[in-house]
Amino acid sequence: AKGGKYALVIGISDYAGTSNDLSYCDDDANDWKALLQGEGYTVTALIDGNATKTAIEAAINNLVSQSVAGSEIAFCYSGHGSKGNIISSDLYYISSSWFKTKFSTAKSTKMMFCFDACQIGAMATSLNATGRVIAVASNKTVYSYDGDASMKNGVFTYYQMEGFNQLGYTYLEPDCDYAITKMKEWAKKARVRVAPSYVDSYTGYFDI
Repeated sequence: AKGGKYALVIGISDYAGTSNDLSYCDDDANDWKALLQGEGYTVTALIDGNATKTAIEAAINNLVSQSVAGSEIAFCYSGHGSKGNIISSDLYYISSSWFKTKFSTAKSTKMMFCFDACQIGAMATSLNATGRVIAVASNKTVYSYDGDASMKNGVFTYYQMEGFNQLGYTYLEPDCDYAITKMKEWAKKARVRVAPSYVDSYTGYFDI
């Protein structure tokens, strides 16, 4: 409906088998769900085994159908990524080019996307369009990281949540700036390479 706020959050820690499992991606999704619901979004959540390729594609199709003129859209993903693809719980790749095609028909002029995954930078390019902010925890080659037991989030998501919930940010862009700065500080101490960033094609500040 015009004026509606709709979100899809996906978090996959429990992948098919055991060798591919992650620690806190499900927590990332639950935290985004709580935050967005508090901002008035109707949220669909796909967690762990529910986030199959079929379920993800169906949920994205539904989200695109809700993206009409006047509605607000949010999409958040935390899980494995590889070379511009997100990876479903049943280990299928869903590419940035597929996302680009699907959201090319979206009519909303206020949309946010957040990806906490490895090698996911291509999403920032593929999804970029007027009215959108796309935040990514990595570029096309480097990794993102799970936090530790004190964080209970992916590192990028942890600092995004800290910005919103602890520091009182109300706009997405300053929150992303904070998360990027803090993740880089964390990486320096951990002696790893990171490359979080965001693309902002929304006029003014994006109030979620």
